[in-house]
Amino acid sequence: MKRSLLITAAMATILAIGGCGKPSVELTAPDEANAGSEITLNWTGTVTEGDKIVMRAVGETEGTEIEAAANSAVLTLPLEDGAYEIVYMNAENRVIATRNITVTPNTYTLDFPEEVVVGQWFDVQWTGPDNSTDYITIVPEGAPEGDWESYSYTSGSSPITLQAPLEAGVYEIRYSTELAYPNPTLFSRTITVITTDYAVMAPKDAMAGSSFEVRWVGPNNPGDYLTIVPAGTPEGEWAGYAYTSTGNPCILIAPIEPGDYEIRYSTEQVSPNPTLGFTVITVLPVEITLSAPETVTAGEDFFVEWTGPDGNLDYITIVPVGSPEGTYTSYCYTSTGSPLSISAPVEPGDYEIWYASDRVEGTFASIPITVE
Repeated sequence: MKRSLLITAAMATILAIGGCGKPSVELTAPDEANAGSEITLNWTGTVTEGDKIVMRAVGETEGTEIEAAANSAVLTLPLEDGAYEIVYMNAENRVIATRNITVTPNTYTLDFPEEVVVGQWFDVQWTGPDNSTDYITIVPEGAPEGDWESYSYTSGSSPITLQAPLEAGVYEIRYSTELAYPNPTLFSRTITVITTDYAVMAPKDAMAGSSFEVRWVGPNNPGDYLTIVPAGTPEGEWAGYAYTSTGNPCILIAPIEPGDYEIRYSTEQVSPNPTLGFTVITVLPVEITLSAPETVTAGEDFFVEWTGPDGNLDYITIVPVGSPEGTYTSYCYTSTGSPLSISAPVEPGDYEIWYASDRVEGTFASIPITVE
C-alpha cells in the first residue's frame, strides 16, 4: 500500500524520504533572510563522506558549495535577492534534501555633509545589512569597482568616521563588502571635497636656538604639523617641529646654524609629507662666550663663565674631545647663572666644554680644556 507525506509551505523543515518511507535528512533554515546575511543551517541524519551543501538559485544547477559536516553550517546568502534553494547532496550528486529560502533585498542609506575640506575627518551615518566584512570607503568618482581609500568597517556602529582626501574634487562614499571579489559597491552617494586656505605666520627673523611663536591657518587634522627646515629642503623632510594640535600659535625653536629657513605646514597623512603652506624666516647668529681654566685637576669642581641665550633647558657640560652630538657628563643648566660650577671627569685627557640645550640638537659653542 502506498503512503504519502504532505509538506506545507509553512513547515519549518523539508523532509527527504529514504528507504521504507522514513526521513533520511531533515534541513532546518529560515524561510527568508536579507541578501548577504549569514544564516545557520541545521540538519539531522547520518552524514557520510562526500556529502555537501549547495546554495543555488531556483532553477539553476550550480551554486555555492560547502562540505557537509557536524550537522550544522553557517551559510552566507548571495548578494542578489530572489528565490533560492539549499540542497543537500551525497558524493554522487544525488539530491537528498532541499530547503527553499527567499533572499530579500537590503535597505541602504548613507548620510554625510555635502562638502568637506581636504584632509578633514567627518562622520557617515549609515544603514545596511552590517555583514561581518561590510565597510564604507571614500574613492574618486568613477573609481573601479573594489577600489578603496580611507575606510571603516560597519561593525554595527553608526556613524563611522572617514578622512577626506588631500586633493579637492568629487568623490563617492561607497557601502561595500568583502563577500565577493572585486568588492562590490552595494550603495553609493557623491561628496565634494573642497580646498582650504593654508597660511603660516612667523617673525621675519629669530635668534639661533631661540623659541618663537608661529600662527597658522589649516584644517588641524591628526598628523598635521609645522616644521622649520633650511630653504630648499626636499619635500617631506622635517627638523624641529610642533603638531598643530598643540595649539595656535605653535612654539618652534630656531636651529643653531644661522641662515635662511622655511616654516612649513605639513601632514603625516601622505608620504612624502607634502608642504601645504609655508613662510620664510632668517635665523640670526647668537653671540655665545665660554670662559674656563685651560687646565683642571681630575675630579675637581671648577667654574665656567658664559654669555648666551639662556633658553629653557640650556646647559654647560664637559665631554671628551670628539664626542657625538648630544653627549654629556657633568653639567649645569644656565638658569643657575654665570658663573656656574661643574665637575671635571676623573679620567685625565683632552676635553671640551659645550654650551648645548635639550631644546634643539647641536652644540652652540665649545672651548677646549685639559684634565690632569
